[in-house]
Amino acid sequence: MAQSFTVMMLGRIMQAAGIIVDHWGWRMIFYSLAVLCIIALVVAFFAMDNVLENEHSKLDILSAILAVTGFTGILYGISNLGKGSIFQLSTGFSVSL
Repeated sequence: MAQSFTVMMLGRIMQAAGIIVDHWGWRMIFYSLAVLCIIALVVAFFAMDNVLENEHSKLDILSAILAVTGFTGILYGISNLGKGSIFQLSTGFSVSL
């Protein structure tokens, strides 16, 4: 977002030297990012056009059930990776299939 190399370099120097953290604390980094995100959201809201119209579609119940079952099995299998049990890992992945 810097308009010139000088502005970018000054920003990088402030980051590397820790000026923001030294003077205002480490939380200020997150607050400043939150402010930048809000500004970007407002600019995007006014600057971007709606390119697609909304479509009203019905919920596909079978797809929703299969997706929930599949993701649950994958998460169950991944959560058992560190436990060393191949049976639990394969059970989770087979449930997802």
